[in-house]
Amino acid sequence: MADFKARGAEHLKPTLDSSSESLEELMKFLEREADIRFLEKEVAHSDSHVMNQAAAAMWGALEAFVNDVLIVVLEVDSSRLKSLTPKIKMSAAEFYTMTEQERIETIVELAKQETRSSLKTGAGAFEDLLKAFDLGGGIAAPTARELLELSAFRNCIVHRKGIVDARFKEKCGTVQLKLGESILLTQAHVHRFTYACFQYSSAVLDRIKHAYAPAVRFSALTQTTLENLERLQTSQRAT
Repeated sequence: MADFKARGAEHLKPTLDSSSESLEELMKFLEREADIRFLEKEVAHSDSHVMNQAAAAMWGALEAFVNDVLIVVLEVDSSRLKSLTPKIKMSAAEFYTMTEQERIETIVELAKQETRSSLKTGAGAFEDLLKAFDLGGGIAAPTARELLELSAFRNCIVHRKGIVDARFKEKCGTVQLKLGESILLTQAHVHRFTYACFQYSSAVLDRIKHAYAPAVRFSALTQTTLENLERLQTSQRAT
């Protein structure tokens, strides 16, 4: 930026006459000044920009986790499909041209549309979908609050360039930011959100393990799946 500044506005001096040449020089001067102010602001907030992107990526990773775990469970326990609302339907032509995994993935996507989970914030974006397959459960209040903040921050960063709007205030009124302010997350925010995602993912895995108690006779595939889920949970705790 220093090099850009050295080659920029300092070499342009506003003139007092109104000739077209002078006006052109003045416009160049103003444009370079605006560029310099923009770069100075970007450098000052560079850490926050990184944290903003980390939070947005974290929410995406949590969405993928819930989706993938749900698909794995349905692949080995199709009986959970019986709890779906009759509104979720698939044409016979589609059904018979798909592989088993594609059918499960399509059913999950249809369930998302029916529950309108993508329009909800916080853990609600996942809980209604999990409940559709009888895998819902309780969430600790602090975890629910952190996930609500994370989802609100993510939506504002992705869809509003990080500028606080009325929708953000409505969904996340506990955050002390004013309309029009920029979201500038810190490392402390990211640490809190990371812990909340870990807590929630662990809770989902615990529900699945409790749903398939040791007294139940597992198929080899189901047992392997649960062992893989347990290893995943152990690795999360280790990190």
